[in-house]
Amino acid sequence: MIHRLAGVFAVLGIVVGGCGDSGGSTATLEGVVSIDGAPVEQGMISFTPMQVGVAVTADIREGRYKASGVPLGRVLVQLHARTETGRMLTDEADGGRPYPETIDLVPEKHRTGLEIMVAESTGAQDFELTSR
Repeated sequence: MIHRLAGVFAVLGIVVGGCGDSGGSTATLEGVVSIDGAPVEQGMISFTPMQVGVAVTADIREGRYKASGVPLGRVLVQLHARTETGRMLTDEADGGRPYPETIDLVPEKHRTGLEIMVAESTGAQDFELTSR
């Protein structure tokens, strides 16, 4: 089954608690993203500092991501991935135009995010989620 990202995820990098660059050190993270052992074919991953800093996002493609500029310290990681069900729906407010029904692939228990600690030596960081 081909998993496709349906819709646009607008995840903006914003400065929390101030203006401009936080001036802090960053790391580049990369790794695998899977759900119940299956790679996430397409999606987005975001890293938001728990303190002051700029959020960073990266695409997930064929189960892999690479994110540069991830702030060091405690970071909230959020995963976004959807797939089409094969059913078409209509939007009456949009003149009855059909659009594909999609479902969220990220298990509900992980939708609020995962907290990790990012250090200068952090490089490989896999996210292997389970729905159980």
